[in-house]
Amino acid sequence: MLHIGWKKIYEGYDVVLVGRIKEALKESGVECKVRVDNPVQNRMSRDVAFGGNPLVINSIGVDTSANAYSVYVPKEKKEFAEAIVHGINRN
Repeated sequence: MLHIGWKKIYEGYDVVLVGRIKEALKESGVECKVRVDNPVQNRMSRDVAFGGNPLVINSIGVDTSANAYSVYVPKEKKEFAEAIVHGINRN
């Protein structure tokens, strides 16, 4: 998904923090988009496409629920949104 005209203000693995960021941005009137990426699952899909076995990857104890979250806001609201995120991280 392309985010033309949008800037990333947060990237991490904390789904609770992402929820708090979304709520704070909404309360401040800032629109946002959240991208969810599971790097392990994406790697497994690629390996399966080339003949790999996802069970082999899972048998070593890899947590396939480790989602990475990215929060994007319109580029003209980036500085304002970053200040909101900074305030959330301090609480």
